[in-house]
Amino acid sequence: MFGMISVILSLIVYIVILKKNAKMEKKLWYLVLLMVGATVVVSILMGFHISLGTSTKYLNETVGNWAKQVIAQ
Repeated sequence: MFGMISVILSLIVYIVILKKNAKMEKKLWYLVLLMVGATVVVSILMGFHISLGTSTKYLNETVGNWAKQVIAQ
């Protein structure tokens, strides 16, 4: 959600400045690419963090259940 908003905003800013100053086009294009890249990286890291938390929780439950079974024997 945040990624889409930032991409749309950066595109709007890019178009507005491009109409005012054509010389800024190349630098601004790099800035837009940088923003999009940063957004993608952040979303991937957040997704990875969520999956890491889920797998850690699953691992803790599995080890805990195994420990209970060993103690019960």
